[in-house]
Amino acid sequence: MEPYQEIWDDAWRFFKYYAGKIPMTDDEWSELIPMTSKFVTRHPDHEAFARAIILIVEKELEERDREMRKENGTWE
Repeated sequence: MEPYQEIWDDAWRFFKYYAGKIPMTDDEWSELIPMTSKFVTRHPDHEAFARAIILIVEKELEERDREMRKENGTWE
């Protein structure tokens, strides 16, 4: 079960790091996208699980970013 805990912990750190940047710039989004692939490659023995988790994290970041931009009046 330890590899799964490691994936959860890594996903939390990933989310915490990028959530702290919301609303994100285009450059920050450009940085995030390849980082999702790196996240998955760090967990090759549980790739499908890591991919599913990071996609959920990315979707949540997108939604939070969109909400923040709407609140700030910067949504295009």
